[in-house]
Amino acid sequence: MRAAGGRGGVRGAGGGAVAAALPADGGAGGRGGHDGRGRGRAAPPAAADRRGGGHRDRHPARRGGSDLRGRHAERRRAVHAGRRDRARVRGGVLVEAEPTRRTPLVPLDQTRPLCALAFDRAPARVAGDGGRAAWERVRDAGLAALAAEQVGGAAACLAASVAHAKRRHQFGRPIGSFQAIQHKLADVLLLVESARSAAYAAARATPEDLPVAAAIAGSYCAEAYATAAGENIQVHGGIGITWEHDAHRHLKRATTAARLFGPPQAHRARLAPTAGL
Repeated sequence: MRAAGGRGGVRGAGGGAVAAALPADGGAGGRGGHDGRGRGRAAPPAAADRRGGGHRDRHPARRGGSDLRGRHAERRRAVHAGRRDRARVRGGVLVEAEPTRRTPLVPLDQTRPLCALAFDRAPARVAGDGGRAAWERVRDAGLAALAAEQVGGAAACLAASVAHAKRRHQFGRPIGSFQAIQHKLADVLLLVESARSAAYAAARATPEDLPVAAAIAGSYCAEAYATAAGENIQVHGGIGITWEHDAHRHLKRATTAARLFGPPQAHRARLAPTAGL
């Protein structure tokens, strides 16, 4: 789930309590939501009211308050912060709260349900130690798991492309015999195997190494899946963009998954200091 700035709401699915990263300051609201169609949507920063008073306390768990107000974005089994929150979560609090209202949305990837979550004086409690370190552990663990899904999706796209290239004939021969198709599939194979190594590294990383390994996997695996999904459609031709074929589903999953815990560019930005950039 992600806390966002501005006006709008949380995207997600599923029942029960969800976690939210409360920003450390009010700041100017920004585009922090995602409407399931690849476009940003504004949402208000999460705020908390201390019980028994009208003072708005943005750190309820830290100061003893327990009411959460605002709207957040949540995906099933996913906890994450939006683009604005990554810059503003310093000193923030990671809390768990029960949404007071859920509104189903129509996402780009309809295989991963989403809904808008609203919080109106919802009881909240600290999740983990509540600070930035807790949020980063959740994010990195989610990235490691998501990378495995992305590698599996990319491998499925490659397998489908190879099978079609063997089966589809043009000019009296399989299209897989043409050098242009061979080079395209060879490039995708390199991406898939490199992404697999990155995902394995993140999965077996120690707590000390996880931030770097997760950032590498989050950056590389997302782009590998998106590229493999796009090339899968190219190899299949016109049928690849029809509802009758599954190729478009991979492209939609790759597109939305690449933004689930932040875009690849954000993960590379986290890696820059480790490389002395």
